[in-house]
Amino acid sequence: MYHTWITPISTPDFRAMTAEMRFRAAVADILAKAPSDPEAAAQVLKIAAQCLRAGELMPPDLASFLADAFESAALKPDEHSRAKTLARDLHLIAGGNRRPKASYVKVAQTYERFLLVVNKTVARSKCAEQFEIDERTVQRYLAQYNREASKERNLLA
Repeated sequence: MYHTWITPISTPDFRAMTAEMRFRAAVADILAKAPSDPEAAAQVLKIAAQCLRAGELMPPDLASFLADAFESAALKPDEHSRAKTLARDLHLIAGGNRRPKASYVKVAQTYERFLLVVNKTVARSKCAEQFEIDERTVQRYLAQYNREASKERNLLA
């Protein structure tokens, strides 16, 4: 019978490991949001800058994300193309296929539920918070929902 001895990890080492895991998970979450959220994309760059200034290693996902964007831009033939490609690949500008963060139908339905208990301003604010979108986006989605509902009513009439 073989015995495997596990070396105990001291509490500070364990805390450091869990902090690193939480940091990596947070970075992965922000990276996942970056394609549809320019604020998350900017946050990714802030995190990278902090890692670089502190001389710390970046989480592999973040390093790979930046390396892919740099490499893609470096392969472009001219200055304008390189700048545009870098900004697009870092998700700082829309690449023409930015996914919406929420469905306008779901936002409108949630807004209507909030209206049962709060006023319009609070409902709009709560929707923005719930879907992690700007209040102006909530207004746009409501307008889009109302246009679509109006079209359907006209078709049924």
